[in-house]
Amino acid sequence: MSDDCDCDRQCPESDHCACIKTLDDGRCSCICYSSPVQRKAKVHRKLDRKEMVQLCMRDVSMVVLASFLAERCDFEIYVPARAFEKKVTKKLSNVPLESALRELGMIIPDPA
Repeated sequence: MSDDCDCDRQCPESDHCACIKTLDDGRCSCICYSSPVQRKAKVHRKLDRKEMVQLCMRDVSMVVLASFLAERCDFEIYVPARAFEKKVTKKLSNVPLESALRELGMIIPDPA
């Protein structure tokens, strides 16, 4: 990622981090934590599954990541039980939110 919405810049002192940037408006939202302290950005608006995003994750568990993203989505996100504690470190750029979530192994129900 070439801009400042990534874990290294937003949460340099934190052991665990997840950041999402919406590409249409450039808003950045992160969760940063080193047990037990947490810094969490407010939710600006709900995102739809086709929203183009950038995601940056550093040693964050799937269940924390899914919870962080679910607060920002207008659809449900599920994590397989065996993946709850799996740690993710990854960067995804210029991808639809739904595709990013599926690549991470999350389950998104079909729209009703």
